[in-house]
Amino acid sequence: MLPHVMASAQKLVSAIDLRNVRLISFHAARHEEQSGAPAKANIQTTTQFVASKGLFATKFEWEVSLVDENNEQVAEMHATFIVDYSIPKEFEPDEDAANHVAATTGFMAVYPYAREFIQSASARLQLDPLVIGLLRISDMEPRSVTMVSRRDGQSNPATKDAEPLQTGPPL
Repeated sequence: MLPHVMASAQKLVSAIDLRNVRLISFHAARHEEQSGAPAKANIQTTTQFVASKGLFATKFEWEVSLVDENNEQVAEMHATFIVDYSIPKEFEPDEDAANHVAATTGFMAVYPYAREFIQSASARLQLDPLVIGLLRISDMEPRSVTMVSRRDGQSNPATKDAEPLQTGPPL
């Protein structure tokens, strides 16, 4: 990152505070025609932000597709979150700094909410709950995705060779 962008991002982070994290839409569906157990979780996120004088907010969309060993979709989940920040009325964020803060600080702010949504939605779909692993800041992606067995509460790898549940491309 360029030094001037880093300095602007630090200035922005110093000026803002987290005001609210809102789930504004969600959808979860299990495809009954697919009887296979999930073997892979494909997780994708998109980030958008709005930044102008006295305004800074980010929007995150999380899409999860659970597929079986034949790559047939077993279930899908979608959630959209808005992260609102308080910011001084006279402060005008730099566009590059706002992009960086949205992708890093904003992502870390929304991450626990997205984790909870994914775990709750998978359980409500009568699937073994998905536990999204710790966030790797260097990659901005979860370290792992684990399915927890409803029967005994133990980690239940979703593949026959006892590998952890596979994740899709980086977030």
